[in-house]
Amino acid sequence: MSQTHTPLQNNDGLFVVKNLRFTNTIINNEQINVPIKDAKFGILNLRAISAPISVEIHDLVFMIDCSASMSDACSDGRTKMHHIIHTLKNMILYFKENPDIKNHITINCFDEKIYNIVERCSVTSQNYKDIITKIDEILPRNGTNIELALQHIKETVDEIKMSFPQHNISTIFMTDGDVTVGNRDANTLATLVDPTITNAFIGFGMHHDAVLLNTISSGDNSAYYFIDKLENSGYVYGEILHDIVYRLLKNIQINVENGFIYDFKKNIWTPSLSIGEIVSEANKIYHICSNNSDECQVNIKATSVHSAGDVCITIVNEETDEDLTKYHYRQRTLQHLFIVKDFLKRKRDENKVVHSLFEYVENNVDKTLQKDRAEIQQNMTHFIKEMKQFMTENNLNEDKIMKQLCDDIYICYQMFDTKFGDIYVSARLTSQGTQRCYTACHTPCKEDTDDDREKPLTPVLKRGRNRSIIGLPPPLMHNVSNIADAPYLTPSSAKIMREISGKCDLWFESSSEPPMP
Repeated sequence: MSQTHTPLQNNDGLFVVKNLRFTNTIINNEQINVPIKDAKFGILNLRAISAPISVEIHDLVFMIDCSASMSDACSDGRTKMHHIIHTLKNMILYFKENPDIKNHITINCFDEKIYNIVERCSVTSQNYKDIITKIDEILPRNGTNIELALQHIKETVDEIKMSFPQHNISTIFMTDGDVTVGNRDANTLATLVDPTITNAFIGFGMHHDAVLLNTISSGDNSAYYFIDKLENSGYVYGEILHDIVYRLLKNIQINVENGFIYDFKKNIWTPSLSIGEIVSEANKIYHICSNNSDECQVNIKATSVHSAGDVCITIVNEETDEDLTKYHYRQRTLQHLFIVKDFLKRKRDENKVVHSLFEYVENNVDKTLQKDRAEIQQNMTHFIKEMKQFMTENNLNEDKIMKQLCDDIYICYQMFDTKFGDIYVSARLTSQGTQRCYTACHTPCKEDTDDDREKPLTPVLKRGRNRSIIGLPPPLMHNVSNIADAPYLTPSSAKIMREISGKCDLWFESSSEPPMP
C-alpha cells in the first residue's frame, strides 16, 4: 500500500540523539594506537529521526552481469540469474506500490556486450507488468567485460546529468566473477566511476574479484557489498534501496576541534572525515580521541535532502561517566580487520613478485609473512576470548554489538588464510565500519576452503606447510549471528529488505525507534 508522507519543513531536530562523550581514562596505546599522547577515547553518537521518504527525484541505473556463470545453480537449486531476476522484479513492485517515490529506472545487462533491458522510465501501475516481462527475458551467456559495463554506465549517467541536473542519480552494479574480457586493472577502471553520485558495487557469490570491487568503490559516495548467500540477495538490494529513498543528509563532513576521528578505511586518526550520507533512523557511532576532551567539539556540515540549504551542527563534549568499553572493543575489532586486510594485500604483492621470477624462492619476505600470519591468528584468538570473557562478566552475552564484533573476528579468523579471504575480510570491515544492516555471515563449507588453506604463496612450488611449525592456534569455537541479531537494523530498513527479498521471516523491532547503543 502507498503511504502519504509529509516532507520535512526545516532542518530542526534532524537527530533524536547527537552527543559527544569521553571516558575518564587514558587510552592504552598498545591496544589503540592514537597520534597524540595522554588521549582519552570518546564516541560521537548520531541517531537520526524517523523521516519520510526523500522528496528527491531518483534516477536508478542498474548494470547486471549476465555472463555465462550466472547460470550456475545455488544451494536451493535455482540459478544465480533466477535470484537476481526475482530481486529486480520485487524492486519494480516496490516502486509500483509506492508511487510517492519519484523514480526513474534504467536496467542494462552486460557480458561481452551491453544489452538494454529497460529504457529509462518511471515505474507506474500501468507499465510495471511490461517491465517485469522484459526482466524475465534476461539470459546468461558469454564472458565478463567490466570495463565495457563501467564505460556504458558513465555514458548513461552523463546523459542524465546533462538533462536532469537536479536528480539524485544512483548506480547499482552487480557481478559474480572475474574480468575475462577487456581491461582488468582496478586503478584504471576506478577512473570510470563518477565520484559525484551514489555508486553501489555488489559482488555476487564466492568467485567475484573483491579486490577490484573494493578499489573502484573507494570513493566517499561509493560502496562495496558482498552477497554471501545468493538466496539473500534481496536483503542487500533492499538495504541499498532503503538508503537511497530514505536519505536524510548528504555530502556530510565531520570536523573535530582539539581531537581526531577514526577513519576505518585507512586505519588512521584524522581531524576531518567525509561520511557520505545519513538516512532515516540510522544510528551512527564514530570514534573520537582527544587529549583535551573538555575543549573538544565536533562540527558537522551537510546538505539537507528535505529542504534547501546547508546544515551546520556543533556538538560539544558532555560530562558523563558512561562506560564506553563496548566501543573500545569495536575500535580494536576494526583495527584487527584492517591488519588482516593489509596482510592479504602484502601477500598478493609478494605473489606478483614471485610469479615474475617464474619460480618460488623461500626468502626473508616469505618468512616474514609466515610469522605475521601466525601472529595475526594468535592475536585474533586472544582478542575474541577477551571479548567473550568481558561479555560474560558484564551480562552482555546477548548484546547485539558485542555479538557482531565476535562474528567479525571469528569469520576473518576462519577465512583470511583461504582463497576467500579478500572477500570476507573486506565485507566484514566495510559493514562494521559503515554500520550496515546486512553483513556476510554464511561461509563456505570446510572442504571448499581446505584446498586452499596453508599453501605456499604461489602454486609453483608444490610444498605444503606444517601447521605446528607455523605455530597456529587451535580452531575457534563460535556461533555466528544471523540477520535478526543485526545491531544496526531499523524498522524502515527491515521493512524494505523484507519486501525486496520477498521473505516474511526477517525479524525487526516493532518499535518506531531503534534500541539505544
